[in-house]
Amino acid sequence: MSVMYTHPGLKDSALIKYSLFETPDKEFYLNVPSVYCADDICKIDTVKIFWNDIGSYQRFELKPDVHLEKAKGELFTAHDYKKLHLILKDENSPFKTVHIDNIVSTQNEQNGAVDIHSSATVLDIDESTYVKGAVLTCFTLWHWANGQLQEIIKKITGDSANNQDFTDYLNHGDIAHKLFTIKLLISRKDYEPQLLNLVKEQYKLESSSVKRSVISYLENAPEEIYCRSILDLFNSDDSEQRVACLQSLVHSKANLTPDFYRKIYGQLSNLKTYHEVDLLLTLLDKNDQNSEEIIKPLFSLLTHSNILISRRVFWFLGNQKLDKKQAEILERFSKKNSEYL
Repeated sequence: MSVMYTHPGLKDSALIKYSLFETPDKEFYLNVPSVYCADDICKIDTVKIFWNDIGSYQRFELKPDVHLEKAKGELFTAHDYKKLHLILKDENSPFKTVHIDNIVSTQNEQNGAVDIHSSATVLDIDESTYVKGAVLTCFTLWHWANGQLQEIIKKITGDSANNQDFTDYLNHGDIAHKLFTIKLLISRKDYEPQLLNLVKEQYKLESSSVKRSVISYLENAPEEIYCRSILDLFNSDDSEQRVACLQSLVHSKANLTPDFYRKIYGQLSNLKTYHEVDLLLTLLDKNDQNSEEIIKPLFSLLTHSNILISRRVFWFLGNQKLDKKQAEILERFSKKNSEYL
């Protein structure tokens, strides 16, 4: 298939057509030039770069008779090739923010190659992030491996993906595939019950990025699905998970019903941290929830062993309309804990 791409190593920013190939193993590859440099004085080889189906760089290959060169015509060693592979795998390489003009101000021709380590070098990056004598080659290939082609490949895969593909990614994929899938489901507004349940299951993974994506997926759902699903996640023994749900609810514009709050209150006795209680009370304040049904259960937290929690509840209740008995309870709390108020 043909794709249009502009490489930051080119003298102009014109889009150029390239042939991107897909393999039966759901990999993509492209034959690319090994280096771009001024005055066409570099030895340019063809490098085949491979990506997986969501645009993550996998490896590069050279024909048997092709050998990459460094300054002064010196050939890459086996160690150099291994280092180049690691450089291309690093999506946060310094090359991400470096312009080609910052690499070399002038170029010296030595045996048909560019001497990157001459006085012409103006780039100041750690030697561990490039192959010595081949900065331009590293720069050129890194931008091939990690540039716009990644998004092009993601779009190709995303456009052809179906719910069975999403199920496979969520059940068996790595973190990157799971994130890719959840992002696509958000854009498609796909909340088919089986996929919805699979996405919620991903919250169990020890990945903060996946957890955030799951919450984002739910926040973009229709209100009924959002409320039901966030309650499912909230009913957990994991304090951090409950905090994430409460944070989402605090920022949500969903119309939360009295029945919703009753279900939230089912976890009231399990709220162990100040953060949870503070968020719950913030949520009640935000939605002006001050009915007797809402207020009464909170008095149980005045006896909490954590004074920060009981004090936060005291201040909240002090701003509510209370009956005489409730007001007396607050008064007794105030006298008993005056040193903390």
